Amino acid sequence: MSYFLDNGTTHNVIPRCIVDELEMLDSKVKIKRLDPPVEGKAVGGACIKCTEAVDLDIGLQTVTGRVNVRGVSCIIAESDEGEFLLGQQTLKSLGVDVDELLAGLVTQGISDVDPFDDERDYQPIARPDTAAIKARLCEMVDEAVENGFPVDKSDELNAGVSKRDIWRLEFNEKLIKLGWAYKNPDSHWACPALPVRKPGKENERKQTIDFRPVNALTQALAGGMTNNETHLEDGRGTKHKQTADFIKSFFQLALAPESQECQPYMTGDGEIITPTRLQQGSVDSSLQFQQSIEKVMREKDLLFKNVLVWVDDLLIYASTIDEFLTVIDSIYSLLEKYGLFLDMDKTCLYTSNAKWCGRALTEDGVTYDPSKIQALVEMPSPTTAGDLQQFLCAAEWMRSSLVDFARVCQPLQDRLDKELALTRRTKLQYHFALTSEELHSFNEVKNLLWSAATLALPDSDATICMYSDTSDEGWSIIITMVKEWCKTTPAADQQHGLLYCMSGTFRDASRNWSVIEKEGYPIVRACSEQDYLLIRDK
Repeated sequence: MSYFLDNGTTHNVIPRCIVDELEMLDSKVKIKRLDPPVEGKAVGGACIKCTEAVDLDIGLQTVTGRVNVRGVSCIIAESDEGEFLLGQQTLKSLGVDVDELLAGLVTQGISDVDPFDDERDYQPIARPDTAAIKARLCEMVDEAVENGFPVDKSDELNAGVSKRDIWRLEFNEKLIKLGWAYKNPDSHWACPALPVRKPGKENERKQTIDFRPVNALTQALAGGMTNNETHLEDGRGTKHKQTADFIKSFFQLALAPESQECQPYMTGDGEIITPTRLQQGSVDSSLQFQQSIEKVMREKDLLFKNVLVWVDDLLIYASTIDEFLTVIDSIYSLLEKYGLFLDMDKTCLYTSNAKWCGRALTEDGVTYDPSKIQALVEMPSPTTAGDLQQFLCAAEWMRSSLVDFARVCQPLQDRLDKELALTRRTKLQYHFALTSEELHSFNEVKNLLWSAATLALPDSDATICMYSDTSDEGWSIIITMVKEWCKTTPAADQQHGLLYCMSGTFRDASRNWSVIEKEGYPIVRACSEQDYLLIRDK
């Protein structure tokens, strides 16, 4: 929690709400009565009376390190504000006399004071190899031309991407050398650091941290991630696109000092390291990064108008080539202003068919990345519950473009449920063989993936149609749009563009629903989950 040095308060003051939390976490926390009570005045002149106190061991996080003090007496204030006031008694016991410090500043000459003396030197993300970056930018511009960028505008593109210091090729600096982490043997927290192999790179490892213990004790923020499904239509009709990725994304944001104490991790040699930058995997880290980048993009009214953000992935789009050049210049200027850097090897400078977050986006529609579909189709027949679960989860992610998916995959889902029923997680690795019916279902799901429909991007001027169907065993929903609705033409003969499809089966108690309830279920579900498609003028 945050704390404040208060030279105007004799006692240390802790809010009641914090004491209540401490009592829940540690039964050794004991409240004692004050006799006589402590009386005083709060800000604004209001009289306060404290009748209880508590003795605590406290750790103060400072810019030079951690200070631990045992047996600190704190009076309890009836307040909901989470601020801890460190009073004169404790300050003087630490050798801190604010009055003396202020008196010393008064006698010190102005010329002797450097307001930046206490600030740490900022270390950027890897000192740039200018020659290598310029060479890579030239390659990126050439790739953009190969992807359809106008040749006569290539010099303008090269100038635009070269004038901002936002590009980095690699990140090989040591965190402690950068000041982004420090050794902290006095830390009370330490989560394990787990090196894992980088995807597609046999001999390279990346560090991950298992934050589950501290996450379980952390109260998450109430915010939520942006649902980009509802904003993909903002890019309808835009031909010119760019995809970008932040290099070492989370490390680009500083971690507040009061949050650093709960983020330490232990290395293989037993050292405890406390980071000073945002850590991937900790509670709210993804949300914090997402909201920070969205806030930056809102500064020039670019969010949802010319750019979509999903954590550290950017999708930039524009209707004309001149607008595209203007937009990327605005975005690059914002990134440079806030010291944010892009990964050159993960940035596609220009494309008309963007691959972003597993999807392939064209001028008028959305499908799924063909390489991901190819990987699923090439999967051999699963021999463990873990393999089957992986296949079904990946296919499930694409089901909005897979018509009749629930019925086709039902035998596989039943087999997975059977394998996982009343067993431990180790059952995922038990070997089995699919039956002929299940193998047929497996191949049919692959056929669905091959023929996955391209989803149209909603048009505000089009007519939206929803169709539902129900049987005794399952249900389905299809949502389409018709750009030019003809009143004299039957609905089935109109020119429909598929927006969304979903299907499912009735299981457990829902099997016993009445016919009316089963017929109404897909309609209610569509109105609840796809309201962003259905609530329109037509």
